[in-house]
Amino acid sequence: VMLYSPTGVGKTWLSLAIGMICAGGGRLDLVEWENDEPQPVCYLDGEMLEEDIQERMKLLIPSLNLNEDDLLFITQENR
Repeated sequence: VMLYSPTGVGKTWLSLAIGMICAGGGRLDLVEWENDEPQPVCYLDGEMLEEDIQERMKLLIPSLNLNEDDLLFITQENR
């Protein structure tokens, strides 16, 4: 999926939330969607810094009802 819109409307937040729910189960109450069958996800971002993406992911974990231990983060630095 490719999202396009002006800067600052929430593309990264939405795509991270969808990807994290697909990868780790969880729930997105905004659209009443829950995933009971986690699947592998590859999230690519060509603009944001790695640290910024990881910070956003950590902020999303509690609000999406996810367990951080169920997620594996592979980055350029730790692969």
